Amino acid sequence: MYELFKSLRKEELPEFKAYLNSPYLNSSEVIKEIFKILLRYYPEFDPIKINYSILSRMKVIDKFYGESEIRAYISKLNRKLLEFLSIKKFNESDFLKDELLMDVLSERGLKKQFLNIHSEYCDKLKNYGIEFGNPRKEYKAASRYFDFSESYFSVLKKSDADKQISIIEKCRRLSAEEFFIKIIADNITYLIYVPEFGNVNREDLKTDKNIINFIYDNLNIEEKTPLVILYKRLFDLFYFLSGSVHYIGYRDYFIKLSPELNIKERSYHYKNLFIFCSLMRKSGLSLTLSNKPDKNAAKNFPEINFKRESFKLMKYFLESGLYKEGEDKFISSVIILNILKLADRKKDISLVEKFIEIHREDFKSGELNSLIVFARIYKNVYGRNYNTAFADLVNIELSNIIFKYEMRILRMRLLYEKNEIENLIDDINSAREYIKRDKFLSEVHKIRENNFIKFLEVLCTKNTIRELKKSTALLIKEHEILNKEWLIDKYKIKLKID
Repeated sequence: MYELFKSLRKEELPEFKAYLNSPYLNSSEVIKEIFKILLRYYPEFDPIKINYSILSRMKVIDKFYGESEIRAYISKLNRKLLEFLSIKKFNESDFLKDELLMDVLSERGLKKQFLNIHSEYCDKLKNYGIEFGNPRKEYKAASRYFDFSESYFSVLKKSDADKQISIIEKCRRLSAEEFFIKIIADNITYLIYVPEFGNVNREDLKTDKNIINFIYDNLNIEEKTPLVILYKRLFDLFYFLSGSVHYIGYRDYFIKLSPELNIKERSYHYKNLFIFCSLMRKSGLSLTLSNKPDKNAAKNFPEINFKRESFKLMKYFLESGLYKEGEDKFISSVIILNILKLADRKKDISLVEKFIEIHREDFKSGELNSLIVFARIYKNVYGRNYNTAFADLVNIELSNIIFKYEMRILRMRLLYEKNEIENLIDDINSAREYIKRDKFLSEVHKIRENNFIKFLEVLCTKNTIRELKKSTALLIKEHEILNKEWLIDKYKIKLKID
């Protein structure tokens, strides 16, 4: 009933109220009054406190309405809200608005106004920063100018024709650039998601490698724009999965180009870097029992510690303000959880604590205290203050289901560190049953958590050195598992490997 209303940000409430108060946009006094009533229950909109039945027992402009009538008015209110959000989005998008204005002015043959809007559009584009969508925007501006010129400016001499030809050439180049970037972006999505969720072996993946290489090899120097080069390096990174060689090339070129990219484009490439590091860590290529690179698995990237690299990327994500990309003005608590899990030094945790303290206003008030406690727990884990960390678990109150799973894993880790094996076995059995019954947990996460439990259980039981080594080898090969680095460290201690 209230899903759409819950999505409204606080600053949007007076805007929507003003929208409803406009006689041009809304003529229903009943809808206005119902919205005023609903505002009392923002942002929770608890269905126990407010629902169709309760509304039907409230006077709306000195009159009671039946449930069916209330449903009809709520439906109309929802439609008004959708109209408001679409108009708001339109007004916030200068490019979309100008594109439509150019079409309208062109249709009416208004030369001066068209040229003014076209000039403003191009100026905005210059100051917008490099982005994936720029070639398309430049193409729209150039092609609209060409069509307008064809209709309203006569080609009387060679210079007029040359000008039109140069515009056609620009449109052709921009079309090729847009297609090249778009096909790579689609291939990256395919290379990331299909192996993860599609149960397809990597060697069976069908990419557009030949098309991408053909286009890139046939572009001239002018056509190989910085964005084209960046996306080609991105494709090579995920296609070859060769570790350091392509990673460093892509990362360093991204860092070099970063000041010219807008925040949306920077965020996209940052996420790709982080996903790649996660793939490398999950593959186990940079983790062995001796904590040295496995040269048999990958000869090309012994210098990269992908866990440390992941932490540096998360640090960059916070410090550069990339977390502000998107509709939600609050910092996601899941991001903070991820960076805490990646930290491998006490001073890393201190850095996160300092960030939380400085940016208190950027967190949802209901999550702030629990995030502070979470950071404190991880700090105590790295300081080996296991009893203090364990006692702090009860002070976390985060509604996000991810945190509940993380607390369960943390509890089992702490019980192992405290050598409370009997309690740990009970927790393992309980967790196994809970995972089996959980209808909301994804199958991938169930596999990862069950694998963690399986290898942890081996540590809790008596095993011969041979059995432990066999289990260790399986652990290193296992990709779908939580807390792999921690488990390997515990196996090393068990086997007394330095």
